[in-house]
Amino acid sequence: GLILNTLRNARIQELEEKIIELNQQNQQLKKLLKYTETIQEPVVTAVVIGRNSEYWWQEIIINRGSKDGIKPGYIVSSIGGLVGRVIHVTPHTSQVLLISNQNQKIGAAISRSRSLGLIKGENSQVAVMEFFDKVPDVKKGDVVSTSSVSRLFPPGMPIGIIESVTEGKRAAPQAKVRITAPLNLIEWVVVHPFTEFEKK
Repeated sequence: GLILNTLRNARIQELEEKIIELNQQNQQLKKLLKYTETIQEPVVTAVVIGRNSEYWWQEIIINRGSKDGIKPGYIVSSIGGLVGRVIHVTPHTSQVLLISNQNQKIGAAISRSRSLGLIKGENSQVAVMEFFDKVPDVKKGDVVSTSSVSRLFPPGMPIGIIESVTEGKRAAPQAKVRITAPLNLIEWVVVHPFTEFEKK
């Protein structure tokens, strides 16, 4: 009877955990649905199906590919803002280079003041923004979005929030930007059609 009881309890525990997990997924999907409703153009939703711990902040694999109409250069976002861009596709999967990748550079602007700069990934949730202007109008809490200077991303996509500004002796001031899309925990994403040539 003891073994049977233990198994029964384990089964109940498993079912309770499944309910918690399904509720959590349901909440995420509801949020994602609300998010996709705010987007004008047709988009494809996708699930993150691959992530290597060695390249955690550099890339993800999603479960949509060329059969779903996805092409290299397409933009990937999620609740919170920009996530990255598609760099390689197979019929059923796509490889996404994350904006936190240290090899990624993004033309960006401070939404409030339009001060321009480049965001560089730092393999973490915080990236660095280098300004073109020697005295940029930037302060903690400012919102940062992609700028029209960016060739690889459409303008106006939210990236993050300014966390701190360093005005050192160097030629260009820098700021730390906290990326608003939770890249560390991302499970669902939205893929937007985009090519450099589509830019108006």
